[in-house]
Amino acid sequence: MSDIPMRRKIGAVLRDLGLYKLAITTIRTFWRLYGIATRRDERAFNSYTQSQRVRKLHLGCGSNYLDGWFNTDLYPDSRRTSLNATKAFPFPDNTFDFIFSEHMIEHIPFRGGHTMLSECLRVLKPGGTIRIVTPDMPFLIGLYQDREKPLHKSYIDWNCDLFIKDSAPRHVVSVINNFYRDWGHLFIYDFDLMSQTFRKIGFKDVIRQELNKSASADLSNLEHDQRMPDGFLSLESMVIEGRK
Repeated sequence: MSDIPMRRKIGAVLRDLGLYKLAITTIRTFWRLYGIATRRDERAFNSYTQSQRVRKLHLGCGSNYLDGWFNTDLYPDSRRTSLNATKAFPFPDNTFDFIFSEHMIEHIPFRGGHTMLSECLRVLKPGGTIRIVTPDMPFLIGLYQDREKPLHKSYIDWNCDLFIKDSAPRHVVSVINNFYRDWGHLFIYDFDLMSQTFRKIGFKDVIRQELNKSASADLSNLEHDQRMPDGFLSLESMVIEGRK
């Protein structure tokens, strides 16, 4: 059924409220700014691909800008380009040699993560490698089961001091609850599920790696472990690589 009658009704309501001109101006401004941003992103991409022989895509970079990488994030700034990783990527097939993403895929639903990994496979060159770093479900189980282990105890205390404060008891259960719902986390993987997902999408040679270590120099020493006390990012994380 056509949406024209509904659009006319909305237009009539806006006119009655004296908001029609404001609505039209707002819509036109949005599309003008969207067009400007899209052209800016296209220029940034073209400039990058023309200047880099080895092309590397960084998804969800946040404030961790990597030299020689095409840094992207949902929210752009002067050093990173806008990209919604749950939608089709605005890049041709077989564009990048490497793709890296650290602690981002857990912020989108599983289906969105599946779309992201499928798009990564599409835009990777044959033989290209993806490296994903994300929280590891067994880390939370280990935190609960062995809470007196020195590293675990330090992690629990740090979380309680910084994030829990007075909102819940100083307890490992409070930390685990907070981990699941804070920072926009939506889906926590383990290696078994992540590797299954990689293979179903079409990646091969799927392996687990250590933090900041890789057989490829281009994928080594990338993780932003300085943002947390020593050992904490390694405790939280699993690292998985796959090849197209």
